[in-house]
Amino acid sequence: MTDGNFILRGGYGIDKVSDASLTLTTAVFGYHTPLMDKTDLILGIGYTDSCLSKGGASGGKSNTHVDLELARILTSKTSVSARLVMEFLDASYGLVLGTVH
Repeated sequence: MTDGNFILRGGYGIDKVSDASLTLTTAVFGYHTPLMDKTDLILGIGYTDSCLSKGGASGGKSNTHVDLELARILTSKTSVSARLVMEFLDASYGLVLGTVH
């Protein structure tokens, strides 16, 4: 969902394999600005909550993060992006490379 340059995105997913299940919830509020034709910069702050359950035992993790994403539209149906995610509670970071078709 977007409003001008502001973005609100999120997701909820459940993955079940045999007697285990993984639940992931995420919400991000961000700001989108074009850098040049077909290339955008997206800054965001978000929250992620995950829970893994297996055979009656369960555990989870929650974290707040900031991210910086550079996205490029290649064709009308394909885009690529590189996203740097920095988590506050774990003091960790990661690089996510992706493509959308």
